[in-house]
Formats: sequence, C-alpha cells, structure tokens
Amino acid sequence: MKILVLEDSPSDMEMLRELLEDQDKRAFDVIHVERLSAAIPYLSKGNIDIIISDLGLPDSQGLDTLKTLKEHSSEIPIVVLTGLDNERIGIEALKEGAQDYLVKGQMSSQSLSRSLRYAIERNAIETERKKMELQITQQLKEKEMLLKEIHHRVKNNMQVISSLLNLQSQTAKDDATRLLFKESQNRIRSIALVHEQLYRSDNLNQIEYGGYLKKMFATLFDSYGADPRRIYMLIDVPTVKITIEKAVPCSLIVNEQLSNSLKHAFPPDAFPKDRKGEIRIGFMLDTAHGNYVLDYRDNGVGMPESLDPQKTGTLGMQLIYGLAQQLGGSVVLERGNGVHYTITFPAKELKKE
Repeated sequence: MKILVLEDSPSDMEMLRELLEDQDKRAFDVIHVERLSAAIPYLSKGNIDIIISDLGLPDSQGLDTLKTLKEHSSEIPIVVLTGLDNERIGIEALKEGAQDYLVKGQMSSQSLSRSLRYAIERNAIETERKKMELQITQQLKEKEMLLKEIHHRVKNNMQVISSLLNLQSQTAKDDATRLLFKESQNRIRSIALVHEQLYRSDNLNQIEYGGYLKKMFATLFDSYGADPRRIYMLIDVPTVKITIEKAVPCSLIVNEQLSNSLKHAFPPDAFPKDRKGEIRIGFMLDTAHGNYVLDYRDNGVGMPESLDPQKTGTLGMQLIYGLAQQLGGSVVLERGNGVHYTITFPAKELKKE
C-alpha cells in the first residue's frame, strides 16, 4: 500500500513511521513530504492508495489544505492529523470529505490501523456507490432513449395510417364518405401529435399543452381549408403540462369541438360576411380544486335549443361526452352567441376499483 504523508514536524513524522512499521507486519510504501506543493506531483501520477495529512503546513493551513488535496485526489481516502487542542478541526474535516482523523499524542498502532482500514473501506463503499449511481443514470438514459424511440415509431405508424386513409378516401364516390375519412384522419393526427410532442420533450410523461394546441389547430385549419382572414382563433393557455393518459382523450375532445366549429359554426349562407368568426380556447390547471379546465367557445350560428347534444347520434358529440366521462370529468354546454363548452376533469389519475 502506497501512503502519502504530509507532515512538517520531524518528531511527529518519526512517530508515525514507527506506528506504520508496527502495523500487523504489513508492508507500507511511505512517501513523505513537508509541503502541500510537494504533494501535488505525486497525486497527479494517480498511484497513491491513501493520504495522511497534517492540516497545518508551511504553505497551507486548516481546511484549505484538505480542500486542495480533494481537488487533486477526489477518489483517494484522506486521514487528517490534528493536535490535542484542536480536535474540532478534525470533525470539521470529516464534514468536508475526509475519511477519518487522528489526534496527535493519542495515536497508537491499533488506532492508526483502525483508521487506515476504516478509511479504505469507507472509500471503497463510496466508490461502489458512485459506480452504482453512474450505472443507474446510464440505464435511465437508455430507457429514456427507448421511450423516445417508441413515441417516435407510434407517431410514424399513425402517420402511415393517416396516409392510407387519405389514399382510400380518393376512391370514395361521394363527399359525405370523403368527409368521414377526413374526420378519421384528423383524429389520428391529434393522437400522433401527442406522441410527437412527447418525443421532442425532455419529460417523457408530460407535454406542454399550449404548444400542442397551437400545432393541432394549425393542422385542422389546413385540413378544412379555413380562411384565417374570416375566422380568428385565440389560444389562451399558460404553461400547463398534462400527462399522455389525459392528453390523448382531451385532445380528441378538442379535435371534435374545433371540427364542429369549422364545419358548422360559420356557414357562408347563414353567418354574416361582415362579421368575423372567432374560436377561443382556454386550458388551465385549477390548483385550488385539483382540476384541469378546458374552456372552448365560438361565436358562430350556435346550436338549436331543441337539440340534445347527447342524443344527436353523431360520433363527434358522442366522443366529446364519452371522453369527458372517461376522464372523470363533466361537460357544461352554454348556447346563445355560438357555443361555449366548459369541461372540467381531475388532474390526478383516478383510482381504479
């Protein structure tokens, strides 16, 4: 075992040599230096097993000595020497990273042997802990990359399905059938976009929902050929994150709401040409009640009071109410100047019975 000793007192060094020679007949290769500056070259070689150091040296004093040693030898266990009248600094040295300390004048062969053994064992445990932490960190990174790849592939597969639906729609013989294909494509795209956002996010379980909605709205506007000069859209969403379990059904709800607005709310023959259509969406986390609140409204022609949205038989309305129920939430629909949906659902996952 190679030991680097930093000690400027000849008498203390002599005593330390005698104690080391009396250590269970072990062979120690002792390197002795009197200054901190003289110890640095030995540390840079990286072949020292343990350091024994007085903290009061000609060129360094107190805990500064320990800190400098740690900077040049973070993995080498350090045993600090302290005087009888300054045992407190030994305790402070332990807090700063020393493996152990010895009090001059109280050292014996047994105490030195115990201290060296303890320092080496403690350092081995610490080294193993760091090794395990590194392995765990690497495993987590590998799993994150795998999850990113899964989300990326799911998104790509959904885009393939969307493309197939587009090709199939071209064989349809009437506009109603082609519209059904388009609506299915948009639903698939809304889900694919969730996976795309997760793939690009640092957090693989949550997405920033405001950014998602902006991309989703742009896609749907393009899909329905909506004129941005005629229909104004406002997205009022602060920085709110939502998990994939809630993002997918919530996004399908928004998809249906926006699709209904773009298809039915602003018909050229019923909506005044001099009046600009508006679609507004708000999404927030109500921390006081632990709920997400989705606020969707348009100023279109509205929905007749005689029409029961839950009994229309259309898939879009069935999805809005069915998915809200799946989220454990409620739907409030107000009619008048257009439509106004308020959908509230719990932020935390529901406990399964």
